[in-house]
Amino acid sequence: MKILKKLFIASILSLTFFLSQAQIINTTVPPLNGGLTDVGISFNLTANDSVTLTRIAVSFATPGIKNYFIWMKSGPISGPPNINFVNGWTPVQIGSISVTNFGPGNLEYIVLTTPLVLPPGTYGMYLGGGPYRVSNYTGGQFEYYDADSLTIITTGPNVGYSGPQPTPSNTPRSFNGAIDFYPVNQSCPKPTGILASSAGGTSYSIDWTENGTAAQWELEWGPSGFTPGSGNLVNTSSKPVILSGIVVGNTYDIYVRSVCSVGDSSLWEGPYTFNTIYCNAGPTQNIDSEITNVLLQGDVFSINNLQSCPGATGVQDLTAQHTADVSLGSSYQLNVTFGTCGDQYSGAGSVWIDWNQNKIFETGELVGNWSGYPEPQGSSTFNAFFPFTTPPNAVLGTTRMRIVHEEGGAIPMNPCDVFLWGAVEDYSIVVNASPPTCFLPTNPTTSNIGFSTADINWIENNAATQWEIEYGPLDFIPGTGTKILTNAKPHTLSGLNSGTAYDYYIRSICGPGDTSGFSLTDTFRTECLFFAPWTENFDGPNWVSDNQTWDAINSIMDSCWTPNPDIVPGVYGWRVGNGPTTSHSTGPLTDYSGIGNYVFGEGSYGITGSLAYLTSPFIDISNLAQPLLRYWYHMYGQDIEDLIVQVDSNGTWLSVDTISGEQQTVPNEPWIKRSINIQPTNVIRIRFVGIKGFSVQTDIAIDEVSIVETPTCLEPHSLLAQQITSDIILLDWVEVNSATQWQVEYGPTGFTQGTGTSIITSTKPLSITGLSAGTYYDFMVRAICAPGDTSEFTSRAFIRTNCGILKAPWNEDFDDFPWVAEDPNIGRPSTLDTCWSNTPGSNNIYKWRAAAFNNHGSQTGPISDKSGTGSFMYVDANNSGPNQYAILTSPEIDISDMNFPFLEFWYHMHGNTIGQLIVEIDQGSGWIGIDTLVGAQQSQASAPWLSKGYALQPSSTVQVRFIAESLPILGDIALDEVSIYEKLPCLQPSNLSTSVQSASTVDLSWTASANATAWKLEYGPVGFTPGNGTSLIVTSNPYTLSGLASGTPYWVYVSSICGSGDTSLWAGPAIFTLEYCDGGPTTLNKSEVTNVVLNGSFGFISNLQTCPGDFQVQDFTAQSAGLLTDSTYTLNVTFGTCQTTHNGAGEAWIDWNQNRIFEPGESLGTWSGLAEPIGSTVFNGQFTFTVPSGANIGATRMRVMQMEGGVNPLDPCGTFLYGSIEDYTIIVDSVAPTCLSVSGLTVGAIGPDTAVVSWTDPGSGASWIIEYGPPGFALGTGTIVNTSSNTLTLSGLSPGTSYWVYISSICGPSDTSTASGPLKFKTWCNIFSTPFYEQFTNGWLPSTCWEQATGGDPVSGPALRGSSRWVEDGFSWGSTGAVRVNISDTGSNEWMLSPGIVLSGGRHRLEFDMMILDGGYLGQPIGFDDQIQVLITTDGVTWIPLRTYDNSYISFDWHQEIDLLPYSGMVVQIAIWATDGTIDDQKDIDVYIDNFRITIDPNNDLSVTKILTNTDVCRTGQETISIELVNNGFLPQHNFDVGYSLNGTPISPESVPDTIQAGDTMIYSFATKANLTSAGLHELDAYTLLVNDTVFDNDSVNGYTIITRASAYVSVNDQISCEGDLATLIATVGLQRYIWSDAGGILQSGTSNTFSVTALEGSNDYFVEAYQGLSAKKVGPADRTIGSAISSSLFQNGLKFNVMRPTTINSVVVYINGGGTVRVNVRDAAQSLVGSASASFPNSGTYTLPVGIALSPGNGYTIDAQGSTVTRIWKNTTGAAYPYTDNANIEITGPLNGPSQEYYFFYDWSIADSLCPGRDTATITGRSAPSVDIGPDTIQSQTAVTLDAGLGFNLYLWQDGSTNQTLVANKTQTYWVEVTGLNGCTGSDTVYFELVNSIGGSLNDIEIKLYPIPADQELTLDISGGSLRGEVAIRLFGMNGQIVLDDVIPVSSSRMVEAIDVSQLTAGTYSLQLIINGEQVQRNIILK
Repeated sequence: MKILKKLFIASILSLTFFLSQAQIINTTVPPLNGGLTDVGISFNLTANDSVTLTRIAVSFATPGIKNYFIWMKSGPISGPPNINFVNGWTPVQIGSISVTNFGPGNLEYIVLTTPLVLPPGTYGMYLGGGPYRVSNYTGGQFEYYDADSLTIITTGPNVGYSGPQPTPSNTPRSFNGAIDFYPVNQSCPKPTGILASSAGGTSYSIDWTENGTAAQWELEWGPSGFTPGSGNLVNTSSKPVILSGIVVGNTYDIYVRSVCSVGDSSLWEGPYTFNTIYCNAGPTQNIDSEITNVLLQGDVFSINNLQSCPGATGVQDLTAQHTADVSLGSSYQLNVTFGTCGDQYSGAGSVWIDWNQNKIFETGELVGNWSGYPEPQGSSTFNAFFPFTTPPNAVLGTTRMRIVHEEGGAIPMNPCDVFLWGAVEDYSIVVNASPPTCFLPTNPTTSNIGFSTADINWIENNAATQWEIEYGPLDFIPGTGTKILTNAKPHTLSGLNSGTAYDYYIRSICGPGDTSGFSLTDTFRTECLFFAPWTENFDGPNWVSDNQTWDAINSIMDSCWTPNPDIVPGVYGWRVGNGPTTSHSTGPLTDYSGIGNYVFGEGSYGITGSLAYLTSPFIDISNLAQPLLRYWYHMYGQDIEDLIVQVDSNGTWLSVDTISGEQQTVPNEPWIKRSINIQPTNVIRIRFVGIKGFSVQTDIAIDEVSIVETPTCLEPHSLLAQQITSDIILLDWVEVNSATQWQVEYGPTGFTQGTGTSIITSTKPLSITGLSAGTYYDFMVRAICAPGDTSEFTSRAFIRTNCGILKAPWNEDFDDFPWVAEDPNIGRPSTLDTCWSNTPGSNNIYKWRAAAFNNHGSQTGPISDKSGTGSFMYVDANNSGPNQYAILTSPEIDISDMNFPFLEFWYHMHGNTIGQLIVEIDQGSGWIGIDTLVGAQQSQASAPWLSKGYALQPSSTVQVRFIAESLPILGDIALDEVSIYEKLPCLQPSNLSTSVQSASTVDLSWTASANATAWKLEYGPVGFTPGNGTSLIVTSNPYTLSGLASGTPYWVYVSSICGSGDTSLWAGPAIFTLEYCDGGPTTLNKSEVTNVVLNGSFGFISNLQTCPGDFQVQDFTAQSAGLLTDSTYTLNVTFGTCQTTHNGAGEAWIDWNQNRIFEPGESLGTWSGLAEPIGSTVFNGQFTFTVPSGANIGATRMRVMQMEGGVNPLDPCGTFLYGSIEDYTIIVDSVAPTCLSVSGLTVGAIGPDTAVVSWTDPGSGASWIIEYGPPGFALGTGTIVNTSSNTLTLSGLSPGTSYWVYISSICGPSDTSTASGPLKFKTWCNIFSTPFYEQFTNGWLPSTCWEQATGGDPVSGPALRGSSRWVEDGFSWGSTGAVRVNISDTGSNEWMLSPGIVLSGGRHRLEFDMMILDGGYLGQPIGFDDQIQVLITTDGVTWIPLRTYDNSYISFDWHQEIDLLPYSGMVVQIAIWATDGTIDDQKDIDVYIDNFRITIDPNNDLSVTKILTNTDVCRTGQETISIELVNNGFLPQHNFDVGYSLNGTPISPESVPDTIQAGDTMIYSFATKANLTSAGLHELDAYTLLVNDTVFDNDSVNGYTIITRASAYVSVNDQISCEGDLATLIATVGLQRYIWSDAGGILQSGTSNTFSVTALEGSNDYFVEAYQGLSAKKVGPADRTIGSAISSSLFQNGLKFNVMRPTTINSVVVYINGGGTVRVNVRDAAQSLVGSASASFPNSGTYTLPVGIALSPGNGYTIDAQGSTVTRIWKNTTGAAYPYTDNANIEITGPLNGPSQEYYFFYDWSIADSLCPGRDTATITGRSAPSVDIGPDTIQSQTAVTLDAGLGFNLYLWQDGSTNQTLVANKTQTYWVEVTGLNGCTGSDTVYFELVNSIGGSLNDIEIKLYPIPADQELTLDISGGSLRGEVAIRLFGMNGQIVLDDVIPVSSSRMVEAIDVSQLTAGTYSLQLIINGEQVQRNIILK
């Protein structure tokens, strides 16, 4: 490992000034364990460069004054040192030190008074004194480096030794310490600040900051992660450095160091990592999660991108459309809407900005993270806010911001991840040093692009009138391009190169010294222009062929050519190809040259008649006198339509050529050349137009397009064959010149021009003779017009000779044309060579076909042809009936030149219904059968092909035919590689057999052919293909193969070698294995071998078994008995049962010849009968036998088998349902050993690298030999340990590895027992640390460190490890992702065991998800004695139950948690054990386990788990917010802060003073209430603010939504009354129900909106609560038919129910006996009456009872019938199935005061949503009324009368509004006075005074009169005056201040008389207000 540099702060006075300025570097050895104390330790120190050592640190054992002495020697320590002067050791420093830092892991530094200068080399170091802490870890040497790899400390074995000098102990130890040093040449400082930027193309510019005076540098670079010293080295005296050869898409590392002078270089700076392009990322589908809104306000420019759905796959590059500018050190906020285009699924989002512009989004460039549920589709609400500050060291210029949203993603995120759903968007960020004053131009665009010019334009964001433009080649480095100052906008760039891509930038010049930054780049390409003669062969680097997919959409065309439509999927268009096209039966095989590209119209898509255009670049033909257009075409396909060629010279396309229909008949037919004269002109373009035909077989291809001068000698055309035989072709052509001589060249199809047969002829037509039969040839002709004037060759004519007789040697592999393999995937049928005949069956479907792969899966046929790369012939049995015959007949073959003609073919016949293959030959006398292959010849599709060979009789010719006879479906017969050649007969061996001799050897034997002199053997794993195995040449038969792996199945082949190069076909394969066979029962707890006893001559077997047994073979080979040859013994067996007894059979064998096969001759005997009952140990099977004298000496195996229902003899390898197999060890010897073998081998305390084995020695052994190794190892090749204890700890084992152990007893010199064993075990995997998480993903076993086991019990642990019924499953979601065990079989014991896990670092918790299904149903109990247990072990032997799930466990809660605090600091293993018990309870139990994890509780982790406030509330004003807190940490917490925010506004944090212990839960209610008065949605976030909380993702509950519902509107006015008066309160009308109450409770409830009450003295508040119901719905049983029904008089019974949101109970249905009243009472959870309703009914019957009780949300409501007077009300005594709910408003949860199956009284509830109740308060003030008297009731007077209310009142109010004690009555009316006493109560008196009179007044010069007063029907208003004008406004106010009349009367003269109708007004006093000329007059009037 490498240790980072650190600066050594302390100054060392003795060092020079230079040393104090040097960079101190540290190399530290981390404490390995420091577990020992000693007085010295040695180590090696390597200096790779000259260094000066300043300090040495070591770990002291104790504090105080300690002596030390430091020794050193030149050269490394290798082995135990001898530390003295003689051996080269010298003391460095001796002294003492005051130690304060001591103990393991703590270092105390010893300062060297004289720094030690070390040249490069390795030095031995020794520190004596101390004592020191040293490490006893001996696992291997350790090397520790400093950060610059200048020094290496090596310690551990062979180097580190502890103890006193001169000779420390020879036990390896490890040094715990460190050194400080500085490089000798450190005067040269390192460079810093490496930066990389593109220099265009594949070049990059590298720059850095020089921190000294160096003028020369070294730079090393290479792929990211390269080892320094292995990269590309650059020496330079200038910077920056341009690196070339950079590969786009790769990532690179760069190191730089300064060279200050010769020999004085700095340390390396680096690595600096950069990328060449930004990584690709993003979703593969564009549905669901999306980024729908992005807003970033920059200094000047902003990103504001509101996206619509759907999004896009991959990265959405928005860098050209959206830019924001930022400045160094300034702060900004990015707002993002993580939304969706579909459903809302939780996910995560992150944002990065590439501040250092290295094209890598690094961890330090993360702007922020978000997680949660996205906004719904269509929402643009921001749900993520990312504040950030531009780093002060950010690189200036344009960089990139990336936003990632991954559905289902988790933080931290990877900016380069590819995922399924989500979005990735990239934006441009411009980094400025400070906010600009001159804003950069935006939106650069290009138009009017020509060969050498282009117009550019932009948006000017200032008032600038001058700009600077810089342009250059694509990707040029800004600053290196061409710069132009311009005042023109747009601006024309000129002098450009044609066909060239350019980038350009623009910046505004706002004023002197005020220039903007450059704009984003824009790219354009000038038009291409070429000069004739001109050729395009489509082979250059700008042409890239397609990927041979159906769409071929990854073609790349030269940008000078234009396809239309573009290369996109799903349309008919031009593509680039270099092989066959993707459509079948159409298109060429290659381009014209055979090695390059061509272009073609892909006909797989589009409709008939679709057009595809391909336009060339511009070509200047002005220098051609007679231009000639040439091109080559290939038009093979039955539905080819047209190819049209057009020329454009003046903007109009003119057609110059049209070719229609199919022109080639096979794909490899040669291309055809076309030559067309075109009119001379200046510049032209060529356009090829393809027209799509009817089907996919319509691919048109062109190649080699050119425009040249027309030659003087033109080539002939229409070359064709007039006559064809098997060896002659008559060739003819059309001559277009006057030539009389021609050159003809021909050869096999595809021959290279110039290599064929050439003929000069004056004859036409020309007869070509001597050709081969059935062969394809190419022919070309050119004209010889004159000496030196020869035309070009014509295109090739593709002609095949007739088949005739072919010449041997002959081979047909069916691979090459004209054989074409079928491809059902694209609908391509097979094509056969016409020289072969193919006769189908009678149904014309069963016939031979050519294929390249298996079309029918793995059930029949081969997976490929014999070579693996070509084609084969086969018959398809899928649609055949029985007895169909398909015949494939070869051409006739001439074998007359052969003495030993030999026919050979290869075949593959795999399938369950293979018929037969008949092989026949005809050598001139008719067809003769030579072989018939019947049935399957291979067992699987991947099995190798087999061959057959036959020696033929010499003859003239031969034909061979293959006749396949069908059986339906799975009967495909395949044929390949048919050949006839000369072959001396070398016959293959036969009767190949195997005989296993040991765990690693096998004997092979075979019957040899007569002339074989040697044999070739080849062997390998089952299924290998000959040629891929292990081969050897042998000369002996039989032959012993050795060095084989035990337990591995092998195939072996043998072939004869008859001479050099003369080898027979393979014989084989023969199969063998080197392990005893498996077998045994598949079900437990039935018949079982329960007792086995065998007394040997030395050692014995005694095995009393308990039930149940185990699956398969039970391995008891640790028990052994010693037998002597020729001695007789008796084996006693109890064939018993673990349940009821059944008949069966039993047998026993001993493998006497040790070949690992239990042969019939090795049977000890058989047994049959009724098994002994359960618990019996009576022997019912006794086998007396004599050990054969020829039995092999040594350890072998005995097998005892019992099979329920079996019949003797038994198969020792058989698998059956019920029974038992047990294996034991037998040791055979010829004489009784004097030293007995050990027995009772056991293993325990298994760890990852240790295990404890123990045994019992029955003899005199006092020491033992233990040998162990991998399974199957041969004794003598393992690891051997000698011990004198019969318990031994094996150490140094490999984790997760299986071992075998053998133990021998040593009884004396040369007296050692036979080895007992093997004892088998497997170590744990490496110990895992926590947190530990297992998801059981695909391939959980065997690739993980988990184990499975069967048998045993929770006390003794698992019995048989290696397999169980635990399998991968996926709950309801596939076949993986979880694990499952089925425990439906009685007696099953299934174990799943975790790896070892160390619980260090705090409190741990085991969590997992568990689901238990019974027959697929959840929530069912398991069987009566079934169990699932979670167990733990700390030693691998003792298991402790953590939790038990039995028959009483029924739960729908999947998640399980178990506290592991008692096991803190220990290494544990967790097991999950499941058993079906011993009772067959007919349960089908599946147990699923997933998400197994062990987590660490941090010290401080306080979480908010839920918000307890109701989510659906009425407008309550201030609502108390309560939360649930859980202390997930290890420490108790108190005085911590919590808080919440409502609608984004946080409250001030509140401190919680109470203590919450670790693991406890607390409910906290905030003192600050939430304001919920406004209706609608409120978003509540609650959070903890615990200091030092280390887990953040559970600190808050966010987005908790509270719905505040609207309230019904109700209003009521206050009333003031005198004491004792009846005061009536009136509420708003029209509501459904009103509840009137005072502080004492409800006073009135019903539908009335008024409430009357006697006024009490003083102020009294009254409350009204009003409800408004909405649409009705139903809840509860519709009637009483749900079960048994009876009538009941227990009216206190009823129902319990919950209310989820404001609801009104409109009515219920009741069934009554007898007439009377039924009363309904509704009470809340506190049993306070909420409301009641009653109704009277005349007699028995069914009635709907109106209720009308409105309820607020809450739990625990009850409804009963107390107070009813009817005789009885009906209820149900059975059938109730709670809850009854509408899932929205009401949930009836159970009966009130009754059994759970009963339902009481109230059926068919009619309920309705309610508005929240409206509330208002009215105050009635009751006061004492004073007495007042102003006279008699009637006063008549013609004069005014003074009315006096008397003294002693606080206030007076007369009917005219006056407030004096007296009032003059001067007109006829009623006069009244209201007086207010000192107590505030009013009294009044009224008199009627009759005097006809008017009231009036004046306003300036205007007179006003009102009469009569009082009035009853009409009141006259008389107004006059000189200034009267405009209009008069009249308002009449009632006693309560309300306007009762409001009118405006126009005035047309100086007097207005207006009659006012008051007949509809009630009698009383009113106030009249007049507004005249803008001024107001007010008078009181009285109406009768």
